[in-house]
Amino acid sequence: MALTKEDLQAIGQIMDNKLEPVNARLDKLEQINAKLDKLESINARLDKLEPKMDEGFKFLEDCINEAAKDNQLSIKRHEHEFHSA
Repeated sequence: MALTKEDLQAIGQIMDNKLEPVNARLDKLEQINAKLDKLESINARLDKLEPKMDEGFKFLEDCINEAAKDNQLSIKRHEHEFHSA
């Protein structure tokens, strides 16, 4: 028994219907992979920035410490001037 054109079209339609959920899952996986690729790219850029940020935070910490020392010296100088007067 030979299959007719209509039989082959019906089989093709059934196969398409069965494959639709699989294709939908594959599409979702491709979207997820694309997002993961973007995240990996962002992580790589952040890895490059991290040492620069560490240097910046160290600089700010040093500035704050210097300002605190200057304030302490100023307070001591004013206390000394106050008690000397």
